[in-house]
Amino acid sequence: MFSKDKILRLILGCSITCSYSQITQINSGTSEALNNLSIIDKNIVICSNTNNYLVKSYNECKQLIPLPCPGPSNYYYYLQRLDTNTLYLLANGNGSILYKSIDGGLNWKNKWSTGFAPSCVAFFDTLEGITDKGIMNNLLRTLDGGITWSTSTSPLYSIDIAKTYGDSMVIMGGANFPYPGGLFYLSKDRGNSWPYSWTFAGLPNDFFFLNKDSIFAVSSPDIWGDSYFAKTTDGGNTWQNILAPLHYSNGISFRNGNNGYVVGADMQNNASIAKTTDLGQTWSIYNTGIKSQLIKLSFLNDSIAIITGNNGVILRWNYKSTVFTGIDENKLNESVIKIFPIPTTKSLHFKSKFISTANFIISNTIGQIVFSKNDFDLQQELDLSFLSSGLYFLDLRTEKERQLIKILKE
Repeated sequence: MFSKDKILRLILGCSITCSYSQITQINSGTSEALNNLSIIDKNIVICSNTNNYLVKSYNECKQLIPLPCPGPSNYYYYLQRLDTNTLYLLANGNGSILYKSIDGGLNWKNKWSTGFAPSCVAFFDTLEGITDKGIMNNLLRTLDGGITWSTSTSPLYSIDIAKTYGDSMVIMGGANFPYPGGLFYLSKDRGNSWPYSWTFAGLPNDFFFLNKDSIFAVSSPDIWGDSYFAKTTDGGNTWQNILAPLHYSNGISFRNGNNGYVVGADMQNNASIAKTTDLGQTWSIYNTGIKSQLIKLSFLNDSIAIITGNNGVILRWNYKSTVFTGIDENKLNESVIKIFPIPTTKSLHFKSKFISTANFIISNTIGQIVFSKNDFDLQQELDLSFLSSGLYFLDLRTEKERQLIKILKE
């Protein structure tokens, strides 16, 4: 709970801002990482994952109003809002508690307590939601707003993030032992079945639904030191992975059709924003001039967005007037490698205008490598006759891109 002195410092401190070009930095009153940002009808809620920082704003973060925090100060929070009044707050620490508010966060009710440690929660409406159980391959489902829960099987060993779209779609990402990289799964029936899956370089940081067919994701740097951007435009049937525009790519959002934005930082921890106008084929970069990693971005209107980050960073950004520079010379629409036919019965063929060789690894559905090849000549066909029928993953890498392709061998 905030003391009166701390509340006063927070409210008064909001009038002190620092401007960098089109960016206005808000005095948040904290040095915590602000991992949760939600904007609904210009109603903004921001919270950290430590130290009970939870605030609301009605005026573009010009004033931050502290909200009461229901848990002790050593808890970590995962926030989901269904509307301006209905909030779910997951406290994950010494046992996990799911809190619910129906008055915009002014009052909280304890809905669920357990000794396990779920890391995310995804509600479809005020009654039905799912969360991971905090232990391997287990989900919990509620049909009464979190009062009672039943256990079901999760396709993921551990879950880090989940997001819903509409009243039935949910996507969740995490790790699947013993596979060393990240995975995410998509369900279109409220998590009762998970027919759409994809291997990802690094663990997923954020998802964004442009619509029911176009879905995007960004990951943290993988073991090779890169972060990745993934997309599907056919509802999750096929995905494409390419290098993300920023070394640390933490949050993703779209506005006005194909205009997409990724927030994060470069290798020197310069807080940066990347923009695409062609669904991730090409990117341009805007350096904010601030030393931090940006985490989340959400749009207020047709000119203003709010961004949160590490070290208590809150930015009010006039994105409509911002000039992006440093266009990525790697035009992936020219360099992308086409792979066909899929499904295949015997072999794969490759087509590329500018790339002649590539390295690749083929693994099965549990992550075991069944074949690998360096400097493969893309003018040749890849003989797969030695593989038995089933689903495989082709991890194909060049100097400028990476693709992970699902291969169905008939």
